[in-house]
Amino acid sequence: MLNFRCPSDLLGAIDQLGQQRYPADNNNGCDRSKTLIDIIAAGIKVLSDGSIEVSVSKTSSKTILTEELKSVIKDELLSEFQEVIKRELTGVKQEVDEKLAAFCERINTTEQFESTPKSKKKAPNLLVPVKGAEIPAPEEKAPNKNPAQKANTLTEVDKEVVKQSALIQIWLRVENNNKFIRRKKKVREYIERSCLSYYNAQKVTPSGYDYLVTIFYENDEDLDKQVYDLFREMDSIADMDYCFIEVDASEVGTDRRW
Repeated sequence: MLNFRCPSDLLGAIDQLGQQRYPADNNNGCDRSKTLIDIIAAGIKVLSDGSIEVSVSKTSSKTILTEELKSVIKDELLSEFQEVIKRELTGVKQEVDEKLAAFCERINTTEQFESTPKSKKKAPNLLVPVKGAEIPAPEEKAPNKNPAQKANTLTEVDKEVVKQSALIQIWLRVENNNKFIRRKKKVREYIERSCLSYYNAQKVTPSGYDYLVTIFYENDEDLDKQVYDLFREMDSIADMDYCFIEVDASEVGTDRRW
């Protein structure tokens, strides 16, 4: 038994031929099965003896459409890929420029500090905290009982603006930007050497996140500026090495926090 789809005009031609050869009392007016058998047999015969030749195309329309579709998709993907690469390169260039500018600024700051005469540099007192002990408050110098003698012995450094000292406790957390980065330990060590060592920072506990630093300042605005400059410098160092920081600071003995 053969089942196949047939256009209506071809089906009408088959029924017309069947009505002539095999008329029948049904809806089609003929015996379609016998008619189709004759048609198939006649077709096989003429194809076998060479009376009719059917040309076969080596490249089907389906193959042509597939190749065209591949070409279009390839062009679109290449164009999109080029745009993505361009955007990524632009972002990387901007990031490199920003980090390079921050690095140059740090170098200039270091050079300016090293070029300052030693007589103008004031080294803070070393504070070595003992675990479990209370954090000491900054020492205050006893007033000179003889003002005249003090006036006669003033040096050039003493003639400058007298600065106050503040004992600051800093909590610093350093983390990697993602799970593929393993730099936070080296970043913390570099921050301790390049930033906190300037203030003779001491750890409250060997493996903890807390540090004690002494900052000399002229007024409250100067103290705020020094603290926030320190925060920005530590953040810049961490960012350049694919890390980030969380930092908190407070002045020992007061309610001041940053």
